[in-house]
This record gives sequence, C-alpha cells and structure tokens, in this order.
Amino acid sequence: MRKRDLRLLVLISIIGYSLSLGIAGVMVLYCQQMMTGGEVLYIGMFGVLGTSATIGYIANSEFAISWMPNRPGFAGGILGLSNSVGALWIPQVIIGLWEWFRNSGVNAATIFFCLGILKVIISAPWLPAVSLPDSASSNPQQSSRSKRLKEIFRMSRLWLVAIGIIAAFLPVFAVLAVQEPLLVALWNEPHTPIKTLSAILMSCFLAGRVMALLFSDKVGIKRSWVLELLAQTIFLSCLGLVLFELKYNYMKYVGFTIVCLYYITFPVFKSTLPALCHHIFGSKLRMTTIGATSIVRAIAGIVGPVAIDKIYTNWHDYKPFLFGSSVLSLIGTIAIFAVQVDVTTDEAT
Repeated sequence: MRKRDLRLLVLISIIGYSLSLGIAGVMVLYCQQMMTGGEVLYIGMFGVLGTSATIGYIANSEFAISWMPNRPGFAGGILGLSNSVGALWIPQVIIGLWEWFRNSGVNAATIFFCLGILKVIISAPWLPAVSLPDSASSNPQQSSRSKRLKEIFRMSRLWLVAIGIIAAFLPVFAVLAVQEPLLVALWNEPHTPIKTLSAILMSCFLAGRVMALLFSDKVGIKRSWVLELLAQTIFLSCLGLVLFELKYNYMKYVGFTIVCLYYITFPVFKSTLPALCHHIFGSKLRMTTIGATSIVRAIAGIVGPVAIDKIYTNWHDYKPFLFGSSVLSLIGTIAIFAVQVDVTTDEAT
C-alpha cells in the first residue's frame, strides 16, 4: 500500500461525503420545484454517503494499524472511540448551523450546499498528514491486487471469519434498530423513560469503546472476539428469558441491566475488526480483507433489522429473534475459535 493510494482513498471519501450533501441540496430543490418525491436522488444520496463512509473506514484503519502494528486493537479502538464521540457532537454542530442558516433566511438547499463545502474546507488541510511508515509504503514482495483477491477467497479462514462477523453484527444492528420498542416492551409501563434509558445505554456504549481500546491487545484479538461472541450468546438468551417473566416488576431492572452489559460488550466487534484482519491475514492482505469484511458487516447491517422486523410482525414478540440470535452467536463463537493463524507470516505482529 503506497502513501499516494491511501491519500487518494481519503480524498475520495471526503469528496463523497460532500457530494452526498450536495445531492441532498439538489433533492430539496427537485422536490420543491417538481412537487414530487426525489426517490432516485434519495437512494443516490445514501448510496454515495455509505460508499464514502466505507472507503474512509478502510483507509483510516489501514493508516492507524500501519503505524501501530504491535497494538492493532488500540489503533482500532482509537478509531472506534473517535467515531462514537464524533457521532455525538457533530450532529449537534450541524443542527446549530442549520438553525443559524434558517434564522438568516437561507433555504434548505443552500444549507446543504454550504455544509458540503464546509466539509471539504475542514477535511482537506489534513490530507498531507496522511502517511505510512516506510516499511508499509514500499513492500516489493506484495503481489498484484487480482492475485491477492484470488488468494484470499481460496482461504477457508476468510469464510470462517465471515461467519463470525455475521454472527457478531447481525444481532447488534437488529437490537440497535429496535432499541426504543425493545425498551418499551421490557419496561412494560405506560410511560417508559426512553430518553433516560437511552442516555444510560449510550454511556455503556462509550464505556465499551474505551474497554476495547485498553484491553483488546492485552487479552488478544482472536480471544476477545471469542469471549465477546460467547457473552453475546449469554446476554441475548438471558434477555429472551427475562421477557417471559415480565409479570414480576423487578424483572425489568434485570432485563435493562442485561441490555447495559450487552451495550458495553458489543462495541469490541467494530473496534477490533481491522485488528482481527491484521491478526489473521497479516499486513500483506490486511487492507483487502478489511474491505471484504466491511462488505460482510454491511450485509449483516441490512439483514439484521429486516429479520427482527419480520419476526416481530409475524409473532408480535422479540423472543424468537433473541433466542435465534443466541444460537447464531454460538455458531460464530465456534467459527472464530476454529480460525487458524498462519504464524509463518506477519500475523503475530
């Protein structure tokens, strides 16, 4: 991986983010003038945004782990924690800018265009800082991209890791998609303190990010995934059992405690996914496998919310999904545990 290629990926990500905001502005103008929904523009906006986010995630992961190959969990944890902190305060900044523009009499389309330009102004000056250590930027033994892809897809390790990723992320995305309805079902009261409970869960989520940053390298990346998948199996099955016993008032507190513990543990998956690729496949195949596993994670992110919605629509209950996800997590635990690391390469770094 050359420094120029990495900077190009970061630049594409920046432009993609800005372009998605520009498409949002065009969509607002289209809907105002044509008096109809801009479905194609809507899909295009989120398509460009999702692609840009994925490219940025791959490039940032490669950048961080290249500089800290002996502490890949710490490197991934920094990315995950900064992502979470940014997700908390950046929307507030955007809302503040939006309100300032609206109070100034600027229409919505112009606001989107200005936000897109602002994204480039803020991000572009940091582009020269994107660099790689000499050992990572020039490796004469690296094979061509097509040869590396063929090599990767012939590995049984990739398919075991893919099973583990689906087992890890599918329940996570599903639970996040139904967080509020699940809390209402768990609390089983007319007035559920959703905002308070959600704030507690967000604190648990950030605590999980910090734990992943501090302890994943000490525990071991593969061992962390096995333990977290096993914990997910236990938490989801216990939460399903709690939903059977909501007639007892204290069970809602037991159930919420389980959800809090789950929110502390599952951030390890995303924070250490690049480190898992580095540990199992080595630096030569790291960036390609991070891209491949990101696609698998995206598939889990689509299937999970759809699955839990369909199950709840048919059974009006979350227990079948929770028990099914616990079985899936157990399968993922076995898959990751069975992955063999080739110690003849640089996976052990």
